[in-house]
Amino acid sequence: MNPARIFDFVQKHPEAATVIEQFKNGDYDGLLATKGSIQLLAQALGQDVDVLTTSITSFLGIKGAFDHQTNTVVLDVNQDNRTGIIDTFGHEIAHGQGISKETSADLVGKSVDWAFESGIKNNQSTIDQYKAQLGDGKDLNTQAQNQEILKNDNQIFVDNISEHPDSIEDKTSYKQSISNSLFCWNKECTEQFKNLDKAQEAAYRQGQDRAVSKFVNDIKNLPNVPREVYEAIKNDPKGTAVAILKGIASIPSEIWDTTKIISKVNAVGDSPAEFEKLGNAEMTTALNGISALLSAGTVTVSKKGGGIVIEATKSVKRILQNDPAKLPTIKTSAGGYIKASIITENGKIIDPPKEVLNKQKELIGNKDKNATGILREEIADSYFKNSGYTKLESKCGSNCFDGVYMKNGELYVVEVKPLSRNAINLSSNKNSPNNIGVQMSNEWIISRTDELVKTRNPQALKTAELINKAIDTGKPVNKIVVGVNDSRAVTLNLGNKVTR
Repeated sequence: MNPARIFDFVQKHPEAATVIEQFKNGDYDGLLATKGSIQLLAQALGQDVDVLTTSITSFLGIKGAFDHQTNTVVLDVNQDNRTGIIDTFGHEIAHGQGISKETSADLVGKSVDWAFESGIKNNQSTIDQYKAQLGDGKDLNTQAQNQEILKNDNQIFVDNISEHPDSIEDKTSYKQSISNSLFCWNKECTEQFKNLDKAQEAAYRQGQDRAVSKFVNDIKNLPNVPREVYEAIKNDPKGTAVAILKGIASIPSEIWDTTKIISKVNAVGDSPAEFEKLGNAEMTTALNGISALLSAGTVTVSKKGGGIVIEATKSVKRILQNDPAKLPTIKTSAGGYIKASIITENGKIIDPPKEVLNKQKELIGNKDKNATGILREEIADSYFKNSGYTKLESKCGSNCFDGVYMKNGELYVVEVKPLSRNAINLSSNKNSPNNIGVQMSNEWIISRTDELVKTRNPQALKTAELINKAIDTGKPVNKIVVGVNDSRAVTLNLGNKVTR
């Protein structure tokens, strides 16, 4: 493989080279442009290939693969693998060009990476110009597009593994690769190593199959699993297992990252038996994560089109949002009630810092309303502070704001409530003598702002001034409700319009 071709690629296609470089460095997220740019790079190396960007492959211990039957390069784009994506790409292109030895493919990968970086440095001024125009690909539209690409590419890769596993080359264990490079000098040894790789692969898949079969049996004991799934498991356990295995591929990588555990000790195994254990252990770990997500309602199992489907719920993208004001706007009942189904569909589960988790446990069995109210507010406050929000003075006596925060020039009015049976009750204030309205209503926010003024506290006066100015100029006043119980906390968005 001629490094001069890579130099030539960078010079002729600086925009594509910039996309790859920025993606590699974690400064650009757009998968569509990255895939197209990598295809251009492959063509420059004389290989016209399709490119799949996946997130599921890292759970198979794979950074990349080459599918000879479909002439496709598969690249895992989880965050940990992005820095080495050109190295992995070169490795897999070498397989596509007929280089079967892993050590030789490794050398090609490293040379491609070196040549690409050298090309970038030699054309740095041009690359910098394109960097300024590229953006970071972190906008909501690009992220949504990324999820669709990952879902589609993950599914294609899983289908290809099922249909023609022998046509897909991926890397062996660290120990086997090292053993081969050090000791395999003749054809007989190389053939033995090749056969052992096939045995390892078969054993690994067998271990995965055992884990999925157990999962299908165990799933019957989980909540959030419809009756038709039980029937499918009973009537076609093998078909259900295959459907679940395929469904796993569609779950967003962000959720996988919360459940993934790597067992590196097993990754240096020799025998097929050890590889079977590895396949079983890694898939069991992943499926245990899925079990937890099923129980939480984040992932659902359903029957569609005559088959079983595992998928992320509609709320998955919302759960991953950092800003609760970006969540869908919900409405309460006339009396301030928010039912459980609305919270499940539209809420954002938040994780307070570790130092606050013990406080959350203090809510268990605690009947002291004042103490539990303070605890809930501390839990919510820790989330906003640790997420980059600036806390403003918000106290004006009883029935005032639980929190007022500022971020990126916008105000956030926060009300913290008990999450009881997964529902929330805002105070209706029916017995209030001044008709101050339901908590978080326009009337209530305006009346509480007036109360801040009456305190004559300089900091409270500043908060009141900011709220009044935002209302009068039509700027956002984000109304956020936080529901807290002893096991979780959820944010909800009640909109950002407050009018007099």
